[in-house]
Amino acid sequence: MPQFIIDFIAESGGNPFQVFIVILQNGGLVIFFPLLVWMCWKGWHIWIQEKYIHKKKYVLLAIDVPKLTEQNMKAIEQIITAMHGVHFSPNKKEAHWIGVVQDRFSLEIVSIDGYIQYFVRCDNYNAELVKGAIFAQYPDAEIIEVEDYVTNVPTKFPNETHDMWGCEFILAKTGAFPIKTYEHFEHSLSGVFADPVAAILEAMSRIYPGEHVWLQIVITPEGHHWQEHAQHDVDKVAGKPEHATRNILDRILDAPLAIVGAILDQIFPNEAAPQGPTQEEKSNFMALTTGEKIVVEEMQKKLARLVFETKFRFIYLGPKGQLNVYRVGGPIFGAVKQFNAMDLNSFTVGGLSVTSGPTYYMVQRRLNRRKSFLMHAYKHRSNEEGEAPYIMSTAEIATIFHFPSEMVRAPLVSKTESKKAEPPARLPLENSPFVTLRRTPVAEPAPVVTEPVAVSGASLHSMPGLPPGVRPVRQSEEPSATAQAYAFVPPPPPPPAAVEMPQPLSSKGAAPPNLPFA
Repeated sequence: MPQFIIDFIAESGGNPFQVFIVILQNGGLVIFFPLLVWMCWKGWHIWIQEKYIHKKKYVLLAIDVPKLTEQNMKAIEQIITAMHGVHFSPNKKEAHWIGVVQDRFSLEIVSIDGYIQYFVRCDNYNAELVKGAIFAQYPDAEIIEVEDYVTNVPTKFPNETHDMWGCEFILAKTGAFPIKTYEHFEHSLSGVFADPVAAILEAMSRIYPGEHVWLQIVITPEGHHWQEHAQHDVDKVAGKPEHATRNILDRILDAPLAIVGAILDQIFPNEAAPQGPTQEEKSNFMALTTGEKIVVEEMQKKLARLVFETKFRFIYLGPKGQLNVYRVGGPIFGAVKQFNAMDLNSFTVGGLSVTSGPTYYMVQRRLNRRKSFLMHAYKHRSNEEGEAPYIMSTAEIATIFHFPSEMVRAPLVSKTESKKAEPPARLPLENSPFVTLRRTPVAEPAPVVTEPVAVSGASLHSMPGLPPGVRPVRQSEEPSATAQAYAFVPPPPPPPAAVEMPQPLSSKGAAPPNLPFA
């Protein structure tokens, strides 16, 4: 240790608090004050953003697609692209005073007792955007609003009913490197698509009664500034020379140097330098191997697409004392590894979120804390808690989260049983003033109430097509004020027509006027 530090501590009495006070009195406040201001600024943003998020209202949409769907992966990518339409840039007041944050979507594949359901959770004002995007590609799909299934399990661990194992998947490399997309799962000659989600659904359908498997992908639209940072990684792989970053001081010094350079150019004119890549850049590109050129091409494809800030979570729940991580977690991890490419990017388990990470110093306490923290982040669909988010393109997200094709034979995946058809456009309406429909009143049969029958090996559905414990949201029976204002009011009935009374027979014996002719 330098002698002046030892002398300084000795003169301060050796007390650490007194040493800190002496440092502040001798100019140390100049160092600590900016750090304090930065901490207060960050704390203010976190506080106002949490208040803004808690004021928002969300809906959970359960989605079923037809069994025999003919759509390809481009349709799913179009749905994800439509969700990027909520991206906006808040002004300074919204960002620093109100705490406005980007709207996010949670794409979820859930298996409860082996019954698999697709969910999309979003803000209530974005529900029509999600429905419109899905119906545009899957006109025969069924979408209903349901109650949140996460309320059926506790958040704190340990508890008396459930145990869990979970993690967050992160990328092994930077976000500029893509994972394997759906283009890599299509045969180049036959065009047959080997659906990677089939292995995930098959593993999720084989869990035991009472067990849950949840997969969640939280996506937040990201702007175009990310491409500027990712371009440096592309240039590095392509072998282009790195350009030194310029700070404010360099830009200030550039002004007088530019003036001197312009004067010298007028005094000593020279020919303009040829434009285009230098000889060094050409040699570096030609030195790339075939595999490196493919990597550069895939990275450039990702930079050309819309991107989202992404979190990928996995939770396995079961009755307390009956959790079997190797039986359930192993097949899920194997299915997720389908998206890995050693030369591109791959998924790995986040070391800060996996619930089997602590191995020393209060292991059980730290383990339960991680479980509670991960469950809280999943229930709130948080994009800030846990591991750092990363960037994924629309094609990458569509590869992980897409509806099963007709080739997927997982037995308990919720799908629509039949196609829907709309009534003819010229069908007359009952309340139309131009058409009168005669309806014979028919007595409605009394509802038949049947007792639930116990089924061994599986729980009963709360509604056909939904997993056990998931209930649809009941709509209010009273119409809203807007519905009442625009409700159809039938026109008043026309006044009864005058009925002519029959005339008495004349003395000549004339026939009555309404006598039918022969």
